[in-house]
Order: sequence, then structure tokens, then C-alpha cells
Amino acid sequence: MHLKRATSVLVPLFTSGLFLGAMAVLPSGCTGKTAGATDNGDSGGEGGDSGGGGAIGTGASGGSVPRGSDPGSVALRRMNATEYNNTVKDLLGTSLKPATDFSFQDRYGYGFDNNASVLEVDDVQLESYTAAAEKLAADVLANAAIKAKILTCAPSSGDACVKTILKTFMRRAFRRPVTDEEVAVFAGLVKVATTEGDSAEVGVGLAIQAILTSPHFLFRIEYDADPTSKKAHAVTSHEMASRLSYFMWSTMPDDDLFNAADDDKLKSVDEIKSQVARMMKHAKAETFIDTFGVLWTPTRLFLEHDVDTKKFTKFNPDMKAAMLEETRSMLRDVFQGNIGFREFMNSEYTYANDQLAELYGLPKPGSTTLKKVDTKGSKRAGLLTQGSFLAATSQPAITSVVKRGRYVFEKLLCGAVGDPPPDVVTKLPESSGKTVRQDFEIHQTKPVCAACHKLMDPPGLVLEQYDAIGGFRTMDRNLPIDVKVDFETDNGKQTWNNALEMAKYISTSPGYGECVTSAVYSFALGRGPEPSDGGGDMDKGVLAGLQNNLDKTGWKFPDMVNAIVSSEPFRMRRAFSKGTN
Repeated sequence: MHLKRATSVLVPLFTSGLFLGAMAVLPSGCTGKTAGATDNGDSGGEGGDSGGGGAIGTGASGGSVPRGSDPGSVALRRMNATEYNNTVKDLLGTSLKPATDFSFQDRYGYGFDNNASVLEVDDVQLESYTAAAEKLAADVLANAAIKAKILTCAPSSGDACVKTILKTFMRRAFRRPVTDEEVAVFAGLVKVATTEGDSAEVGVGLAIQAILTSPHFLFRIEYDADPTSKKAHAVTSHEMASRLSYFMWSTMPDDDLFNAADDDKLKSVDEIKSQVARMMKHAKAETFIDTFGVLWTPTRLFLEHDVDTKKFTKFNPDMKAAMLEETRSMLRDVFQGNIGFREFMNSEYTYANDQLAELYGLPKPGSTTLKKVDTKGSKRAGLLTQGSFLAATSQPAITSVVKRGRYVFEKLLCGAVGDPPPDVVTKLPESSGKTVRQDFEIHQTKPVCAACHKLMDPPGLVLEQYDAIGGFRTMDRNLPIDVKVDFETDNGKQTWNNALEMAKYISTSPGYGECVTSAVYSFALGRGPEPSDGGGDMDKGVLAGLQNNLDKTGWKFPDMVNAIVSSEPFRMRRAFSKGTN
């Protein structure tokens, strides 16, 4: 095979302007951007963003919010690593996962790695995409099953066959119908290859490589008839198919979505809801656990977290895997609608095997695999008492009041605290004969610390009865642990005597409702609701409606999704502009 030699023809075309030229000559109605982060773009935090201040979000507990007229817009959106791997798998049938070896990492905006504003492209990334496309194109020609799927006729039989192969492939790769003019551009590369002495089949491989480096493949492009107009318009059915598939599955549309788009059915709210109901039952829906779920909870942090196994000798890879699967199983119950987000925070059951049950002080289910176990009357209730959460928000050998407290305050109550001033020493002085709680009392004596720590410390102190891997304890440093705290909220002073009382409060609090709905909404749209991220004034009304309906819908995820995909910001757009203008 001479694909490598043919690649020498493609690379100069690509680097000298094929990619950038294609970006410049997108149809005149296309607008967007390929770089630039929002204020939230540098944070790799899970499920939200933090900022200066010090207040708990109240959510929307009632009242009306103006409907607005601006549905917002999304910048030109590059596929992230997960979406890229999933898409090439579905497009080609390959087992290769090129994005796993990319020399760059996707950034996070509003807590997620699918935020359009932070999915920039630079020279290093272009090199990674070029190398990946070369490997994938070679795999197409080397793998008989994949080759038969894509090369549906013999390229050597002539131009008609080549154009048929490319038109079919491009429609799926670009996730929309393609024009004869577009097909001709890539068919021209086949002629270049044959002129250089390679076969037509190798030329098709070269064209496939070029298609996989096209902005129409790497980006999700949506069009505006007038890129200067602020007037809202509906997205096309093919654009809607991609919005649905990348929201629910983090991959390209399947045949059912393509067919519905071809018939222009995806402008109907009923058809959109029908597709979503189907998609939720599909095996690909499991992906949502590892895209949204892993980032909304501290699970990604847990995956990267190291535990001091010299201190915690029972902690091993099997226990870490069990903790991970416990959280994933609970998330699965949420996403399948078996429980609501409220129960996720305050559930009366969990999933455990014998090893995890022993750590948790629960009856062993008699299994090395996880089983559903009752936690009523125990020290366990929901996310805050799961090992993955408690370990991820700890240091390797000791707990962290600040990590745990800040997570609860910012990610679950939707509060915000700023980072400490650069000249403040954050390490507490060495203590002897004092409890952790007594050590933290120093924060209240220093005004520069007190404003934020009065918000972060109480939730963290409540969780001190759980050690750095989640085991329950009543003593630390050979001293009794006092976890009772008073905490000021928008609902008045709350007194929590233990983690279960705090979890119960959080599970129905307006702040938690605000956090949950904002997270799902931002993930669904691939942008935040703020004008700086392409948000419009319709966002406030949709979010208020989601929050107001939580009790009515039982905090159920499927109901939330249906409300979002039916909303005008999900079904419409305007020309992209960053800022309030």
C-alpha cells in the first residue's frame, strides 16, 4: 500500500491552507470561532464554576421570569476527545481510539469539556488530527470489514464510483447533506494520487484522510443566513440531529436521526421528544455517565486521586474500582429515571460488594460484584457518604475540611467563594492535642480568612466523621470528633448534627436545584447561560422553569431533558457574538 507516500501530497495541501482555507470559505452564513476562553475556561472543576463573592445561590423558588427574545448561540464547536473517539468508531467501525494519544488535553468551561468556548484549535492540535486521520484512513484500507462497509464499489471502475463512495461517506462524516461541488474537491485528491502513481483505492484513502481533517468533520458547524443579524432562527433538522446525539451520546447521529433529519422531522417538538425517549433506552446512553456524570460529581478527581496505602492498607485497586462503580451505578439510576437528583443526594440504598460493605459498616451482600443494598439506619445516605466522593475531596492520608466544604458549598449549594489572596499562608500551624475543628477556629480570628471559611468550613467539618477513604470514625488524633455545626443559608440558620442531616437539607434546597438544572442545561447546549459564553435572555426563563418544576417532576432527569430539548434555546440560535452585544 502506498498511502504513506500519497500522504506526502496531502500534507503540503493541508498545512499550506487546505484547513484554514476551508475555514475561510465556509458558506457565507456560517459564523463562529475556533479559540478563546470564557472566564470559566481555565477551571477543571466538576459541575460548575467558582468566582469571587460569598453567597449561596437561591435558585428560582417561584415567580415569573420574562420569556426573552434571544435564544443565545454556540460558537463553532470542536469535538472533544471523547466525542472524537466515539465518532470515528461509529463512522468507520474502527477499534482505534486516536484521541487517547493526542498530545493535548481538552479544557473545561462551566465544569465540562464540551463547552464550545474553550475547545480551541492550535498547530499542535492540527498535527494530532493529521496523524490520527492518517492512521484511521490506513485502517479503513487494511481492515476488510471496514473497507467493505465504506468502499461499496471498486474505485478503479471510474469517477462515478469514487464520487458515490465519497458522497455517502461525507454525508455521515459532515453530519449533513453535501453538494456535488464539495464531493468534487475531495474526488480531486484521488486524481492527484493516481497521477503520482498510486491506485484509485489509495486515492480514496487519501480523500478519507482529508475528510477526517476537514473543519466540517472536526467541528459541529451551524449556519446563520445572515451572520450579522441578531434575529433568532430555528436550527436545521440536521443540526438538531447533531445537537441531540452529542448531548445524549457524545457521538454522531445514528441512522434513525439521519433519516428523521432527511425528512425534516426534527423541527417538531413531538418528534424531538420521541427521539430522546428512544435514545435514552439505547446502549449508547451509558455514555452519559462517563461524560456528564463523571464531571458533575468529583469522580474524575477520584480517578486521578492517590491514596496513601501505607496508612489505609485495605485500600487497593479492587476497592477503588468498587467505589467508582458504586457512584456510576447510582448515576445510572438517575439517568434512567429510577430516582431523581434529590434521592441521589439522600438515598436509602447504595451498591456495594463485600469489601465495600465492610468499609461502610453495612451487612455484606455475599458477593464480589456490586449488589443493591439497603442503607436505612446506617451512616450512609447518597453521594456525600460514598467512598469516591470522600476520597476525591481528601488528601492521600488525611481528610480535607476545605476541599470537602468548598465542594459542597460551590457545587451542591451553588455558592461562590474566591481563591485566597496570594500573600495568605493557607497551611495551618502544627498542632498538638487539638482536634481538626480546633485547628480551624484560627480562620475565625483572621478577617481575611473568615469571610470565606465561614461558608466552606461548616460543611467540611460535618463530614469529618468519614476518613480519607470514606470509613466511618468517631475519633481522630485520639480525640472525639464534634461535627455539629450551625450554617447560615437563605432559608435561615441550619443546624446539622451529622452528614445525613446535611445531605437531607441539600437534597431539597433551592441552591442544589439551581446547581443541578444549570449543569444539565450547560452540558446540553455546550455553553453557559452567560452573555460572555453566547447566552441569551431566554436562558433565564428556561432555567427558572426547570427549577420551579423540580418538585412537580420529582427531580427526574428524563423530565429535565425533555424540558431542555423542547426549549427555544435548544431548538434555535442566532449569529454568534461573544458579549452583551
